[in-house]
Amino acid sequence: MHDVFTNQNRPLYKMAKPILLSPIAADAFAAFIKARFDETGRSISDQAIAEILHITGGHPHDTQELCYFLWAQTHAEEAGEVEASAVSAALEQVLDAESAHFITVWEDLSAHQRLVLLSLSDEAGAVYSEAYRRVHRLGSAASVQRSIARLIDLEVIEQHEGLTFTICDAFFREWIDQRAR
Repeated sequence: MHDVFTNQNRPLYKMAKPILLSPIAADAFAAFIKARFDETGRSISDQAIAEILHITGGHPHDTQELCYFLWAQTHAEEAGEVEASAVSAALEQVLDAESAHFITVWEDLSAHQRLVLLSLSDEAGAVYSEAYRRVHRLGSAASVQRSIARLIDLEVIEQHEGLTFTICDAFFREWIDQRAR
């Protein structure tokens, strides 16, 4: 979507301003989640909220999606208070729902791009450093640079301060950890 509005060769160029949705502070998000569950007659434990925010890193979309699955699951079970143990089951439901998309993304990547993602799912970091490349067996800095550039273009990873990269989607990272190894 970013390319649709930022590429001068696209018909919607400059028709919208890109806005980065940064993670929301844990305290503010925790209060919001608790209030939304309470409004529907469901209470949620502080430990469950902490687990949700640990998984999603406070990213708005990922947090909303995980909370949706958690609420639906506990509503169907007619659970009283939502406990932290229910979060892992909701996460599995999210991964199942997103699996077809993740498989498509994964299969469209080169072997080296997959290797870079596997290393980033283990530890976000400065992938160009010799130590990082050696530990994760990534090969030359030039091949890492090509893979990183493609993964950024696909909006699979994002760059942070300096040359540190992370996987954008918390659920894709979880899917890689659980199902792509």
